Amino acid sequence: GYHAKAREQQLLAVQIEDQLGVANAAEIAAVDGVDVLFVGPGDLSTNMGAMGNPGAAHVQEAISSVRKAATAAGKASGILAPAKADADRYLAEGFTMVAVGSDLGLLARGSDALIALFNQ
Repeated sequence: GYHAKAREQQLLAVQIEDQLGVANAAEIAAVDGVDVLFVGPGDLSTNMGAMGNPGAAHVQEAISSVRKAATAAGKASGILAPAKADADRYLAEGFTMVAVGSDLGLLARGSDALIALFNQ
């Protein structure tokens, strides 16, 4: 029935957004039912003392360690990328799921396009 099919199609992505999550990534990935370790680089960089700079070397090392933990456990690794260049880099590094942009960015661009339409 519906419930059995829905259960088969569920995906559980656990967000890693602080140093504690990074430190425990292997243990989190080992939990039965967890399908994806998904990194939030903005929140992670803030938590690691590099607010607004997810490209900081120590943050990138933490991001890489989460990806490696997911891969070692046979799980998918995901991350949010602000732009296509970031997405391409993360995919090349081995991330299996990359979300590009943000809901706020999409909303802002859509609003700008609508305003431009009415200002013609």
